[in-house]
Amino acid sequence: MIINVVLIALQLGIIGLVILQFSEDAVVAYWIIEGVAVFVVLNIVYRKKTAAYKISWIIFVLAFPAVGIVLYFIWGRQRVPQKSKKRWDEVNQRTFLRLEQNQAVLESIDDKSIRKQVELVHRLSDLPVWQNTRTTYLKLGEDMHRANLAAIKTAKKFIFLEYFIVTGGKMYDELMAALYERAAAGVEIRMLVDEMGSLSTLP
Repeated sequence: MIINVVLIALQLGIIGLVILQFSEDAVVAYWIIEGVAVFVVLNIVYRKKTAAYKISWIIFVLAFPAVGIVLYFIWGRQRVPQKSKKRWDEVNQRTFLRLEQNQAVLESIDDKSIRKQVELVHRLSDLPVWQNTRTTYLKLGEDMHRANLAAIKTAKKFIFLEYFIVTGGKMYDELMAALYERAAAGVEIRMLVDEMGSLSTLP
């Protein structure tokens, strides 16, 4: 809430300065900012980034164009150093070489339309399609929490968890209690937490 207020105030300040400086051309300046915002949004759309990344920046730039444009060019366009990218590509290449597509799995798909979609996903991602897998759709967070606890209590060797935002509360306490119990039984536990998403909420 405080961040939103600060951003709005900052944007109003920038717009105010533009109006004072170019009072006669304020409308022109406004449309220039909007035009640049549209250009930035198009740039974001065509970048090879995740949908979550794109949507976050698009909303931010459109909601606060004067501030959003500046912040996007400062932080949003940060590129991975060439050395790190090369190393990452090498690791990916070695990993993908081990992930061979089982042709029998593809041939077992009777629906030609689905098979074409599967082949397209495989070509674009280099990830194979597997057989005998299961996905459970959990509509609510409470459903996911109960399913997590049930799975944790039956874990024998390892537990890997990944969260965007972690904060204290009933669910957190129940999760930690279950993890401590399995850790005492010798189960390996690793939890990956987004440091930005949990910057001010992590207990």
